[in-house]
Amino acid sequence: MSQEIDLVARFFSASENSQIEAALDCFAEGGVWIDPTGKVYAGAEIEPYLKQQIDLLHEFHSKGISVNYTPLTQEGDRVYIGATVNEADGTEIRRFVDVFVMRDGKIAIKDVFAK
Repeated sequence: MSQEIDLVARFFSASENSQIEAALDCFAEGGVWIDPTGKVYAGAEIEPYLKQQIDLLHEFHSKGISVNYTPLTQEGDRVYIGATVNEADGTEIRRFVDVFVMRDGKIAIKDVFAK
C-alpha cells in the first residue's frame, strides 16, 4: 500500500470513528473539500462539513443504511475510491466517487462526484 493510499484510508477510518482532529490532520495546508454540488470548503469550513458528513453517516447506520466502499486505487498524485449507499434491503440509493489529489503526502483536494 502506498503512503498516499494509507493516508486516505486513515482519513476514512478517523471519519467513521468520529476522530475529527485525526481526519483533519490528513489535509494539506490550504487543502479543500469539494462536495457533489461543486461547493468548495476550505480552511476552517472543512471541520463543520466533516462533522455534518459524520452525523449523516451515523444517521444512515441508525436506519440500517450502509455505505459500501470499493478498494482504494492510485494513479500518480490521485487516489480514487468509489462507494454505494444502500438501503437495508440492498436497494442502491446513491453512488459516489471521491478523487483525492495528494500533495506532500497529504490531501490537497477531496473532490466528490455523486449520482
